[in-house]
Amino acid sequence: MKRRNVRRFLLLLGILFVSSALLLSIIKFRESQKQICVFPNGFEIENIPVGGLTPEFAKQRVKQIFESPITVKIDGSQLQINPKDLGTTTNIDQVIERAAKPCTQMTAWQKFWFSIWKLPVSGFETDPIVVNVENSNIQTFVDGNIINRYIELPLYPFALPGTTQFASGKPGTTIDRDLLVRKIAEALQNPENRFVEVSTSKVSEMEPDLSQIEYLLKDNIQKSNFEGIVEIYLNKLSTSESIQFAFQNRNPVTPDIAFTAASTVKIPIMVSSLWREEFPVSDLVLGWLNHMIIYSENDPADRLMERISGVRGPLVVTEDLQKMGLPNTFISGYFYFGAPLLDVVSTPANSRTDIDLDPDLYNQTTTSDIAALLSEIYKCASNNKNKLVEISENKITAEKCQLMVDTLSKNKIGALIEAGVPEGTRVAHKHGWSEETDGLLHTVSDVAIVFGPENDYVFTIFVYSSQQLLFDDANYLIAYLAQTAFNGLNPNHQIIWEFSEN
Repeated sequence: MKRRNVRRFLLLLGILFVSSALLLSIIKFRESQKQICVFPNGFEIENIPVGGLTPEFAKQRVKQIFESPITVKIDGSQLQINPKDLGTTTNIDQVIERAAKPCTQMTAWQKFWFSIWKLPVSGFETDPIVVNVENSNIQTFVDGNIINRYIELPLYPFALPGTTQFASGKPGTTIDRDLLVRKIAEALQNPENRFVEVSTSKVSEMEPDLSQIEYLLKDNIQKSNFEGIVEIYLNKLSTSESIQFAFQNRNPVTPDIAFTAASTVKIPIMVSSLWREEFPVSDLVLGWLNHMIIYSENDPADRLMERISGVRGPLVVTEDLQKMGLPNTFISGYFYFGAPLLDVVSTPANSRTDIDLDPDLYNQTTTSDIAALLSEIYKCASNNKNKLVEISENKITAEKCQLMVDTLSKNKIGALIEAGVPEGTRVAHKHGWSEETDGLLHTVSDVAIVFGPENDYVFTIFVYSSQQLLFDDANYLIAYLAQTAFNGLNPNHQIIWEFSEN
């Protein structure tokens, strides 16, 4: 009886233990399913600590940081940019979802197992957070909300009609727009540094646009009392920008008129001579060059052309000009009295039927041709690689071109272009005038490289009158227009001196 009672007791006790264990397991199982998924201590997403947080709270914290405003400091002022105003989107939801997978995707039995054995959940990983934003959106925001506040366009100096002067311009300010856009884009991706700083920069006062210079030159011609033809070519050497125009009786006409070259043709003679001379140049040739350019003597010009070719010297000079692409400039005979005409040269300029000034059959040029030659001499003197060097097959060098510039700079007459620029300004030029077949003066010209304090430029001008052209009248007009050009290209060194017209 006793044994039976013991067995029964033990059976009941076993059933109780099993029932208790089963009940406890059920309770633990249910508890394990209720456990909240949290990131382990020390876990970070883009250096943002989210340890101990559920995925939902972690998402809120990360979004709060990545959606916080960007502070932009420009000089002494600040403004804030809300990322939402730029149309930003992020992959935060996807990053959090993937990071939480070790605990959010556990099976019920895995949760139970890890719970009863108190095993730590591992394998948490994170991907980079990417803020998606179109650069065009940032640019639009910057243009509409920032740039206009801080950019002030510089004011161009403008012409003062009736004078040779230009009103002063005004400097401006600017911001590096591309740099600002790039820095904002970088700050949007950075949860630790939501600060952008840039500075404005000064835009220096601008010089007059060539169109303003052209306007004032034309205005001064039209307001003058000159009855005849004026043609001007201006080349800004730093940019190769140029203007060219012509007036007849103060009315615009088509430029590239054929003029008597007179002594300006001595520049091509100098180029052709040095083309064929060794450097350093002999004292004999150097003397001829000086007397031809500085004193405008004709006999040294003939000697130099004879040295090129006994009979055909002038024609060889013309051939050189054609190789240089100057179709309207030629010399077809020597200067000495009674020299034969070696060739009758037809050019596009002297073939025009609208304007015929009856230019000298011995030598002719145009403002653009002689300006192009002076421009090439200038470039050659500055750099040993240019058209003159190439065409001459390296026989014209930078040293020879510098000699040409120096020789032209010694031609000092105190009139024409020289009279229109400040005293001491370097003017490498050649003037030209001569009596025509009727014994009267009809054409006066001056062609120059002007070395200004702000800009170097080529200025060529020819004036013509079918009546007798008084030198004083031509001198006043050329100097006045030369001063206009100088002031426009050197606005911070303008000449105040007023001319007195005779």
